[in-house]
Amino acid sequence: MPDSFELKTDSLNSLLEVYIMKPSYIVSASNKSAKALLLEQVPAEDRPALKRVLSSNSRFLPSVDSPIGQARSVVNAFLKDMVAGDNKRGYRGFAKVGRPNTYIGRLQDFDRFEELLNAAKSQVEKYNLKIRESWDELKERGKEEMMVFNGGVEFPTVDRFLRKSTLDFEVSTNLSEAKIFDTAIAEVVRRVKAKAEKSERDRVLSAHAKPVEQLLDALGECIQRLHQSNGKTESGKSRRLRADKFNTVAKIVEEVRGKNFLNLPELETAAATASSLVDGLDVVGLDPAERKDKAEEFSKVTDSLKSRLAASGLV
Repeated sequence: MPDSFELKTDSLNSLLEVYIMKPSYIVSASNKSAKALLLEQVPAEDRPALKRVLSSNSRFLPSVDSPIGQARSVVNAFLKDMVAGDNKRGYRGFAKVGRPNTYIGRLQDFDRFEELLNAAKSQVEKYNLKIRESWDELKERGKEEMMVFNGGVEFPTVDRFLRKSTLDFEVSTNLSEAKIFDTAIAEVVRRVKAKAEKSERDRVLSAHAKPVEQLLDALGECIQRLHQSNGKTESGKSRRLRADKFNTVAKIVEEVRGKNFLNLPELETAAATASSLVDGLDVVGLDPAERKDKAEEFSKVTDSLKSRLAASGLV
């Protein structure tokens, strides 16, 4: 930066930084069974190279001609309008900065920015409702598009799929005392400051929420393993039940406790509850009936944990 380049305090104080939280619609994941089937079709010497590039879908959901794709289009259009500006309204538009999904703009443009976001947010919520209403149809379309690779596919619940589907924003700002602004934008300053305070609180909570989500995911994988272990392989052999996923739960419990910087009782309860499920558990030694009972126990406890953590705003 040149030495002659000077930033005035009042100019800096007239800027705000926003972080856009875009909806996340994850429509695919690794399908180990499909990969294994495809790898069997090529010579052994070609398999390592194919493994590196092969991507098969186990939770495929259609985004073309569906509310999933329509919601994504709304978000993309909003981002374009947010940056483009509108001379007729005197809106300069926001500019992207180096950090992902982060933009800066003038305080004077905040009203228009918020107007654009709220309109897009309403549209996204409308399409989220359509996703809920057509969930069974979307899953059927996904299975059809996977063709022969759809066997044994386990789709997420619609609640799980939509858990990060909200369009919103956080604010970071250098705004000083509102008295440096004229009365016409004093109310905007108040709203921005309130949003910034909420953003800081949400960011702290999100740091606590990440290991909790990992814990719930790990418990879900344990439940899946318990159910699958009662089946047979294509050769007629009983499926093996390995202990690795259950050992992972114990490790994540320690992560949840270690990252509980605010000493939230909800997190300690979640950690203690999950720990009680796996402590001293010899999953390999369970017979089929015991595996079924254990799967039901894991499911009930996990559902209860999800409800309590959702009520506290942590998931």
